[in-house]
Amino acid sequence: MGILLSFCTAHLLTTVHVHLEQRLQFTVNKSYFDEKTLTKEDYSSPMEFVQVNAQKKAEEVASRMSDKFDLIIGSDTVIVHDNHILEKPNSNDEAVEMIRKLSGQNHFVVTGVALIFRDGDGADKAGAYGIQSCASALISGINGDYFTVVGLPLHDLCKRLAKWAENCLDT
Repeated sequence: MGILLSFCTAHLLTTVHVHLEQRLQFTVNKSYFDEKTLTKEDYSSPMEFVQVNAQKKAEEVASRMSDKFDLIIGSDTVIVHDNHILEKPNSNDEAVEMIRKLSGQNHFVVTGVALIFRDGDGADKAGAYGIQSCASALISGINGDYFTVVGLPLHDLCKRLAKWAENCLDT
């Protein structure tokens, strides 16, 4: 089971798309990592800041989930305007002020994503991954028979079994 760390509708819709395309099952699980413990000024760039935040969110969920996951996806997004990082507003008044500040102005959206895989997920598989597990999300395509990649060349096996059955019937 994979875990997505956001309640954002857009993220959930993306998750549904991934689920349908990659046949992965996701569960939403909120991270309780306190984002305010990170000081923006300690990071060399907004990208580094959001990447660390995404990693901390994923690690917090992993610490609570034990081995009940295959993959955890942590993400964090900030807005950068006039070299200042804007995070989630703390109040409605702050949200209105942010919208006023951004209205009609160019700004950047920066998102960091962290992936945490369960240890040992591919330990019993050639190449240390299984196309039928969460690793399928990392594979853009294959050239050949899917079932051969899984570990049992089903098409070839069926042809051989049919030939064997035909020979049995002939004798």
